[in-house]
Order: sequence, then C-alpha cells, then structure tokens
Amino acid sequence: MFRRLILLFVILINTDASAQDLSKAPANFAYQDGKAVFIDVLRTYTEITFDVASRKATATSSMWFLTGAEDGYPIFDLVPNPTSMKLNSQSTASAVVADPDGETRYRIIKTKAPAYSLNYLEIAYDYPSSEITWDSGSASTLWSTDDLSSGGRNFMEQYMPANTEFDQFQAELKVTVTGGGQHEIFTNGSLQALAANAWHISFPYWYTSSGHYFHLTPKGKFAVATGFVNGSRQIPIITYSSSQSLADRALTSAKSVILELERDYGPYSHNSFVGLITSSGGGMEHCGAAITSLGALGHEIFHSWFARSVMPKDGNSGWMDEGMASWRDNGYPRASSGPNRQPVNLSGHSQYRRHTDGGSYAQGSKFLSELDYVFRDLGGMRALIKQKKWQHQKN
Repeated sequence: MFRRLILLFVILINTDASAQDLSKAPANFAYQDGKAVFIDVLRTYTEITFDVASRKATATSSMWFLTGAEDGYPIFDLVPNPTSMKLNSQSTASAVVADPDGETRYRIIKTKAPAYSLNYLEIAYDYPSSEITWDSGSASTLWSTDDLSSGGRNFMEQYMPANTEFDQFQAELKVTVTGGGQHEIFTNGSLQALAANAWHISFPYWYTSSGHYFHLTPKGKFAVATGFVNGSRQIPIITYSSSQSLADRALTSAKSVILELERDYGPYSHNSFVGLITSSGGGMEHCGAAITSLGALGHEIFHSWFARSVMPKDGNSGWMDEGMASWRDNGYPRASSGPNRQPVNLSGHSQYRRHTDGGSYAQGSKFLSELDYVFRDLGGMRALIKQKKWQHQKN
C-alpha cells in the first residue's frame, strides 16, 4: 500500500510536466486492438560494456515513463533489436511499426499501459557492431547523428533507448571497457571516472534525443586543445583532432565564435563546448558539442543557440535552425524587399516527420533575409531573435 501511494504521488507531481511534453507529440494512432500512444520519458539509465577480447558490446537499459490520457501500446524508439524486455517486471516484446502517413517508424511495446500511469521498462540489447571500431587492445565508437536522412531514426535511438525530439528527459550512462588498454571519453555530459576504463555520464535533463554527444576512443589517439572563453562567464572549450594544428586553430576559432554569438543572441546555454574537428566535410551539431570541419565550426556552434538550446520538436521545426545558421554563414544579408515569390514548403509535412527539409538552408536563409527587410525599423531579425531567445532563457 505504501509503495502504491509513493507511485501515485510521483504521478501527480509529474502530471503537469507530462502534459507539457505530450502536448508537443504527434497524434496517437491505431494499433492492433487499440492505440499506439506517445509517452513522456522521465529518465533512462543505460550500461554498456565493450569487451575487447570478444569484440562485442552489450547493453542493458532502464526507462521510467508516464502515459497520457489514453490507454495503449507505448511508443518509444531503439534501433537495435532488444534481446529481452520487461514492462513493470513482466516479460514483453516490441515491434517496429510505421506511422499512419508512412513517414517514419517507431518501436512499440506490445503490452498495453493504462492512461496516466507511471511505468518501468527494462531492455537488454547488443550495441550495434557497425558503430564500433575494434583495434588491437581497443574499442572506438562515436555517436554520429543525422537530421537530414529521410525517415529519421538517426539520433540517440541508434545507440540507446530514447523518445522522439518532442520530449526532454534525464539520461544516465555507465560505460565499461574490458580486456583492453586505456581509453578516454569525450562528451557533453557530466563525466565521472569510476575506475580504470569505467565511467558514469549524466546528461542534462533538458536534452532531447538529438542533443547527446559521446565518443569513446583509445587514450591519446587524438591531439587535444583546451582553453576557456571569458564571455558571459568562463566557458571551458575542448577541441580535438588527428592534427594538433587543427585542434589549436579550432580552439581559437571557437572562442571567437562564442563571443560573437553571445553578443548577438545572449549567453551561451551549455556548460562547455567540445568539438571533434575533421580535416574536411561539413558537420553535425549537438548540445554544446559538434563534429565538424574547421570551415563549418561557426555554423555548428551557432546551433548551440538554435537547434540545441531552443530546440525543434520534430522535422517540421528544424528549418528555422538551419535557415538562421545559413543566414549567418552568408553574412546576414538583407533583402531588397519582403517575401513576394512562389511559396516553398519547409515545414508543412506530416506531423510524424523526423528529419529536416533539405531546402531549409538556402530557402530558410532567403526567407530570413526578407523578414530582416520587413522588420528593419525594429532593428531587423537579429535584434528580434535575440530578444525572444533571451526571454526563452529567462523563462
């Protein structure tokens, strides 16, 4: 009886937060004899063990979540197939299903959960072998995400259980490497060494599935540059690369970009910045982190304000982030007139969409330059965006 009262109390104090997150979710849809229902994930805890000797990685994960106003089969996502699952201590299974529009796929628990209930999911699975590089005495893996590939399913769900982007939740990760040499981790979570080759990472509660950054690598494989930028506060920066020169240049550039963006849009929201600097190509943003070339570094750091601070809830929202970042890349040009041309569709797609429209860069940037003209008497779009961004941070 006492345990039930505790569970009821937890449900009641989390009802408002659940309603806020689930209000951003797509519509529930028909599945078997009922509904597939979106959930509000409260917390995940995952343990991953990389066994160098057997060249295999295994994982177990726990997820605490609330359901909304309908009974149904809970929706979450995990790309690797579970080897076992339990919902509230009872064995269950899952299925991967498409949404009604055929836009994407989700993993569904094949056991119904009551409306407004607190639930506990346990999962065991093999960490995807395609995401690990095994060398003599070492293991490497990098959470490389993608927001442009059709269908989505390219964020945290590739590596551990997650919800889709509408939901913010606490994620904790324990990583162990056995049978190998010394390793190190680069991450945008709070990292604690537990023992040799064992770590605990706590990611901020407000991250969505697109925010987490994790890179396990043999110790000393990369050249590292570290420093601080003294902006609104002292912000630690780590840049690392196969080249010390590239890491050093990226550190200098990151300091300059953060100061610029703090001036234009307000204080940096993250505890630090960590960047893997590649020798060529573009980049990908995370919360206070990026995988990027030196040339794209400014674009990706910009996303630590827009995309990974003020965050999209789905693929229909991402056009604004890419449009603003590209507008900055182009030097914030102001159009000679307001919007007066053939319309383009950057956000009017299926409600289940999980990837950003590829036209967001050029067309989003062009639209912002036109709005900059329209609002020129108010200081233009940069001034208006800064005002709204700062209000978001204060609230």
